Amino acid sequence: FFDPNNRLETPQYAHGKLKEIEPQKWHYWQNMVIETLEKAGVEIQQQNGNPAFTADGKTFEIVPQYFKLIVPRGGLKGYESH
Repeated sequence: FFDPNNRLETPQYAHGKLKEIEPQKWHYWQNMVIETLEKAGVEIQQQNGNPAFTADGKTFEIVPQYFKLIVPRGGLKGYESH
């Protein structure tokens, strides 16, 4: 999730859990974000040596501190015994 202002709250991802973005995997996630933005027609720029994009009149670098990784919590109801 793109969350530059740290507004995402736990109830918003009740069936998931927050997971740290591992530094060695950031390149993978960064490429996924860039690909998704490009598919949506968002122009990718460079700022301070990092890819960036503009939203709501503000430019945001595509860096880990602006994103949160939410993964499935697991344990779907009805599958606990399997």
